[in-house]
This record gives sequence, structure tokens and C-alpha cells, in this order.
Amino acid sequence: MITRNIEAGILAGCRPGKALLVCGPQHAGKRSLLRDLFKHADDVLWLDGTHPGTGKLLRRIAGSRLMTQLSGYASLIIEEAQRIEHIGLILHRITSVMPGLQVLATGSWSLKLANRLKEPYHKKLTSLYLHPLSFGEMAAHTDTATEHRMLEERVLYGYYPEVVTSPGKEQYLLQAISENIKRELCSLKTIRYPDGFIRLLHTLALQNGQVLIMKGLADAAGLSTSTTRIYLQMLEEAFIIFYLDILCTSPDWEYQRGRKVYFYDTGLRNALASDFSPMCSRADREALWENFCASERMKRNMHKGVSPKARFWWTKRQERVPYLEEHDGKFHAFEFRWAPSRYRTCHTTFRKIYDLAAESSVTPENCVEFLQ
Repeated sequence: MITRNIEAGILAGCRPGKALLVCGPQHAGKRSLLRDLFKHADDVLWLDGTHPGTGKLLRRIAGSRLMTQLSGYASLIIEEAQRIEHIGLILHRITSVMPGLQVLATGSWSLKLANRLKEPYHKKLTSLYLHPLSFGEMAAHTDTATEHRMLEERVLYGYYPEVVTSPGKEQYLLQAISENIKRELCSLKTIRYPDGFIRLLHTLALQNGQVLIMKGLADAAGLSTSTTRIYLQMLEEAFIIFYLDILCTSPDWEYQRGRKVYFYDTGLRNALASDFSPMCSRADREALWENFCASERMKRNMHKGVSPKARFWWTKRQERVPYLEEHDGKFHAFEFRWAPSRYRTCHTTFRKIYDLAAESSVTPENCVEFLQ
């Protein structure tokens, strides 16, 4: 099994009297990882939040019969915990009454679950995030040179574990992941217009890496702007998309509002766009490469425990820096180039206002340091 960087955090976070929440998108490997970590433990109670009776069982366990129901177990693991009503109260009750029990929960939603863990319950909760596999994890599994040679395949098909380890990558992405995710999301009560939601997903796939124009996005999906905002929030909560905010200190000539949207996994993005064409023939190869680099950089920074503020810069004179990281007030500017080209240095206008420590062009040839 491929070693995940989060493993040490899970083992360290399994402390009696505390609940550990492992969040991440569906199909990222949460269940497989926990099953592997606890494969030699016989004193674990596994509960599936997707089963209709799990919520009733947990509410009953959290009641007067708590000690009796959980006696003999060292660990309690609840999968897909966001589906369970009052999960915050249940976790709080279990960790309070049984301080010697290790409690883990997994969730495929972020805020949806977090909103059910309000004070005082979330004080006993630690959260970790498991995304699809990363360049760094795969380089550690094989070696850096081998993973570097696989770069185009990774950009096209992404890093979902089953995609990486299975031969039928296209089929799996189109059926097992893309269709399952759409079906799961459309089943939520919040999604009142499933057809518009699917159109929104497809539109986002075609516009990844672009600055969001809410009205244009809503019109393309056939939705109101308010509904589009709600659906975008849900996609963010489900770890499908993430944003890059704009940097602005001089609104007279810098754009002060704007967000770029990326997919956490470029394979899912390509499945939604129904396009797995090789990079050499793609009109969107630069945008796809930018999305891949931004996503892998986010995972890389998370694994290394660093959290630079990532943004982009855009002026009304169309001067742009596609990706910026801020460390202690100093900026590192990056641009992403799949096809060989002369590196365009950062605009001198940016240097006049901001403390630019370094600038780089990330290409397939030199990307290892940036990704790993």
C-alpha cells in the first residue's frame, strides 16, 4: 500500500479523550488508510455513517447505556460521520464519559460536518485532511525520477488512489468517480436544481484557472447568482474545488475583487470536461498545468506543515502574476509553462509596490522542487 503523509498525524492524533476527524473528498482513500492502520487491532468498533441505523445506534450509545455498549473496545471509528445528526453532541458525550477510548471519524465534507461541531464540542476535536495522492507521496513510493517521467499521465488522470493503481484510468474516472460524485451531490436536499448543478460542474471544468465571473457562470449553468454561490460553496466543502484570492493594496489600478478556481484533482476535472487528450494537442494545456501545479503545491505545503498565503495579482493594465506565495511579508512569484517558452519576468510594477524575494517559471523540466 502507498504510504500516506498523513499516517503519522493520525497515529499521533489518536489520543484517549479526544476525537480525531479525517476529512477529504470521496475516493481519496480514507477508509483504506484507516483499515490498513488498524488491521491488527481486534478491539475496534467500526460504524458506517451511510447506514440508516448508525445514527440511531450512536444516539442510543451516547445515552445511558454508553459504558455497556463500548466496554471492551479501545477504539471507535465512525466513517462518513457528517451524515449523522447531532454528531458533535455524540462525540462530546462519548469522549467525556469514556476518556480512555480513542475516537476517530471520517467525513467527505468540511463545513457541513464542522457546522455540527459547535462549542463546546469542537474543543475535543482535531482535524486532519486527506486529499488524493500527491507527487511527493508517489515519488516516495517509487522514486522521484520515475514519478517525474509519469508527469503527463498524472496531469491528465490525476491522483485518486484507484486511478493511480488501476489500468482503466479513463473508465474509472468517468464512472466510479465523476458519476458517483455527481450522483452523491445531487442527492442532497440543498441541490434543488440538479441539472443546473451538473451544468455548473461542467462549466467550471472548462474555466479552471480563470477568474470567476459570477454572472457569466450563473448564466452558463442556467442558475441565479445566489444559487450559484450556494452550489460553489458546496463544491468547496466537498473538496472538489478550491480558490486563489486576489492580492490588492491599490484599488485604483489593481483589481480588488476576484478569485481563481481550481480542481483539487485534474483527473476529475478532465472527466467532467470529457477530455483526456494528450497535452501536445490540448488548447487548454497551460491552464491544466497551472491547475495541477497549484493543487500539488497546496498538498505539498500542507504535508510540510507550512502555510504561506497564496494569491494572484492582476492590474487594470492587464499586468498579471498567476501565483504568489507570501512568507513574512516577502513574495515569491511563479508562472506555469507546459510548453517551452521564454520566461516572462515579473512586471516591474509589482516590484515597485511589493517586496519580491524571488520569481520562478515552473515547467515540466524543473517542477520537482516546486511539487515536492
